[in-house]
Amino acid sequence: MAKEHHKNHGVLFDYNGVLVIGHEAASNLAAVLAALDGEFKLGIVTRSWRADVQRMLERENIAQYFHAIIAAEDLSASKPDPDGYLQGIKALNLPAQHIVAVEDTPTGVQAAQAAGLRCIAVEPEPGSDRLAGAAASIKNLSELTPAFVHEIIAS
Repeated sequence: MAKEHHKNHGVLFDYNGVLVIGHEAASNLAAVLAALDGEFKLGIVTRSWRADVQRMLERENIAQYFHAIIAAEDLSASKPDPDGYLQGIKALNLPAQHIVAVEDTPTGVQAAQAAGLRCIAVEPEPGSDRLAGAAASIKNLSELTPAFVHEIIAS
């Protein structure tokens, strides 16, 4: 788990679609996470089992960037229920308005919004309206810079 700094903003990632699949599209995932970790508390919200998530994070040498993992064994309901994101907000110990979610599914966007979060949609082909309601969309995680995240939080 990442060290606690005086970070007053956060990013909660969907695991399956964003980190696992998105990682293939962003060969510099570790560099993206390192840049974000410099300014944000990072967390994961997923229906995958914690052991599976931890294995992938360790294999890719990115586990150190995450402050919180909300996994299947923590959840009472699936997205679009906001339970996972509500737990993520609590785990990051930040107000919802200081956190963005990064999602790739309509139910994920709905869950983030229901929890009071702004959402950045990862859409390889933006403009499809598949993820309508997201505050912004990016083609891949390489576009997820600290400046961009701050801009979304401030909007």
